[in-house]
Amino acid sequence: MSIKKPTRRVASSGTKGESQVTSETRQFIRYAMPGLVLPIELGVYLAVSHPQELGAVLSKMEFGAGVALFVLAGGLGYILNVVHHMLYWACPLPPYTWRREWLKKTVVALVKSKRMCLLSEAGKPTKIKPEELTDREAWVVLSSLLHEQLGDIPKFKSAKGRMDSLADITHSTGAALLACLLVIPGWILCSIEWGWCGWWRLCISASVFLVLLYAHCQSFLIAGDCSDGVQTTIRLDALHVAKECSIKMHLLRMPTFRQRICKRLCRK
Repeated sequence: MSIKKPTRRVASSGTKGESQVTSETRQFIRYAMPGLVLPIELGVYLAVSHPQELGAVLSKMEFGAGVALFVLAGGLGYILNVVHHMLYWACPLPPYTWRREWLKKTVVALVKSKRMCLLSEAGKPTKIKPEELTDREAWVVLSSLLHEQLGDIPKFKSAKGRMDSLADITHSTGAALLACLLVIPGWILCSIEWGWCGWWRLCISASVFLVLLYAHCQSFLIAGDCSDGVQTTIRLDALHVAKECSIKMHLLRMPTFRQRICKRLCRK
């Protein structure tokens, strides 16, 4: 018995260390990698269109400049993630509208399966139809279901890490897609500074850009579809193994920022 106790402590500390490293790796992939996509892909295009000019710039670059570029990539990746998060909630075009529709469809499926009941917190509690929820309210319901109602189920706890990693990958691929699009103005500025590269070099650079753009789009769509499918399956499965017949969730329906502004303007 005296030998087993130290073994258990080492295993638990190792597990905590591994989970912490995994979480930090996910954060690095989510924020730093999209910021590195922009200079790397820009360098690839310039290596095709302006190889001599790019070689001259790289030969003069010192080690400190490379380190500074790597550090700035983290800040640029964070900005790209902020823009991607704004598009996630505000862009009226697919695939962002597909992601928001999935939130409401998931809540509707949970309510229709009679495993969850939504109640209004304002005044006397009344049932809320899931079709009447906004996209943000649907996100609030699903997040509360994840972290509060299903947090004590062992089967769900083991799957939560995978869900978080898929969500980080989805946001990272979306931010990387934005970085791929921002390469175009960067290449135009370099071409204005360094001069015309020739039609054949331009065609090769454009072909490489279209291939990488298609790869980024497919990566974002596949990551989003896989993340949505896994999360929906885990939520439904966790609800079926829960002890309660139905989870009652009280939702405080608050007006959006736009509705509050319009209401104040109407009062004036």
